[in-house]
Amino acid sequence: MAQQRDLFSALLRTANYTKAFVSQRKNNEEKLRLRLEQAEASLSAAREDNEALRIELAEAKSQEESTDARLHEAEDEMTQLRGEVRHNSGQRCLLRKSRERICSCVYQRKKKSWRLSLLRKGRKLKRLLEASRRNVFLRLPLLYEETWYQAGCPFDSPG
Repeated sequence: MAQQRDLFSALLRTANYTKAFVSQRKNNEEKLRLRLEQAEASLSAAREDNEALRIELAEAKSQEESTDARLHEAEDEMTQLRGEVRHNSGQRCLLRKSRERICSCVYQRKKKSWRLSLLRKGRKLKRLLEASRRNVFLRLPLLYEETWYQAGCPFDSPG
């Protein structure tokens, strides 16, 4: 009986060990199941984050492309404006030269006009001088005659 009791106690111990092993195994399984659920939840969250990041990346690429397009447009516009500035500065130079030519031409015309007016005035003065000389030469005999008469000598008589 002692042998049966030892056998029974060994069996009970084995059952207790098995029970403890199974219990521990269940606990470990439950822990692993929880860890698996957590990992799946974490993986799902990571996938959602990854998808959000992909969308963000696509938006960023789209924005970068539109920014690049605007940059190229701005560069083209800047090049065009530089060309216009060069063209305008060339036109400004031409306008300045033509203005100088016009001013010079106007000055020459004024100078010519002044010369003509001075020439006309000179001719007029010359005519007036000639007229006054003629008048003097025409009146001179009359003056002589008057002087002679006042002196008491006839103009035609000698002496």
